[in-house]
Amino acid sequence: MSRPDAPFTGPALCALSAREMVARLRKGEVAPEEAIAAAAARIDAVEPSINAMPTRCTERAGARVAALAGGERGHPAWLAGLPIAIKDLTNVAGVPTSFGNTALAGVTPEASDPLVERLEARGGLVMGKTNTPEFGAGGNTTNAVFGPTRNPWNIALNAGGSSGGAAAALAAGEVWLAHGSDLMGSLRTPAAHCGVLGLRPAPGRCGGGPAAASFLAEGLQGPMARDVADLALFLDAMTGWDARMPLSLEAPAQPFQSTLEGAEDAPPRIAFAE
Repeated sequence: MSRPDAPFTGPALCALSAREMVARLRKGEVAPEEAIAAAAARIDAVEPSINAMPTRCTERAGARVAALAGGERGHPAWLAGLPIAIKDLTNVAGVPTSFGNTALAGVTPEASDPLVERLEARGGLVMGKTNTPEFGAGGNTTNAVFGPTRNPWNIALNAGGSSGGAAAALAAGEVWLAHGSDLMGSLRTPAAHCGVLGLRPAPGRCGGGPAAASFLAEGLQGPMARDVADLALFLDAMTGWDARMPLSLEAPAQPFQSTLEGAEDAPPRIAFAE
């Protein structure tokens, strides 16, 4: 997350990997409230400069902590009270979803997208909505509602699009994991701009798109993280069958995280096309 010439200046918890945070949350070494407070402090510190997460719901995240009691917090795919971010094209109940559009600004959905429901049921705490170009159309994250998102490494540069707010929030240490979506590079391009990772999954792996496009495989939701192991953690938390998402797939028999065991000793594999 940080570079040698740019030491991380936020709360120490925000510099940890998502998997380290989840491990500590599971053991009770860190309380979800502490994670929320650390994320909120970092958001307050950097948002004036980068504008990655213009819509925040810190109190809502705190209210969700009670729902974690009795949950399957020890499951390898579950997030155990980790704060996350959701892109502003995807509904979160009680939180405005603008799509970057002035006519929709302030519209507050009563129900969450099924993927958000899944992530919250699996221990994710939504800290806020990340910025996106209007209706997610564009490679530069700016809109007439919230203005531009800036690259956290150099605020004179853009963060890419359309999941630029998600990528910038991750790179700046606002959250440990961020949800995004991808039609023509919207997970991958901003990840490259901001020095994080974005995975466009197979159709159905992370459910479907918006309800109006449930049978379309072009636009996909997916995970963003700071490294491959964290990306696998978030992918595990996102996957599974849901009848409301007709293209959704059953979760694999083994968590994606398990496929990384011993990977550091394996020879690299590179694919290319001529």
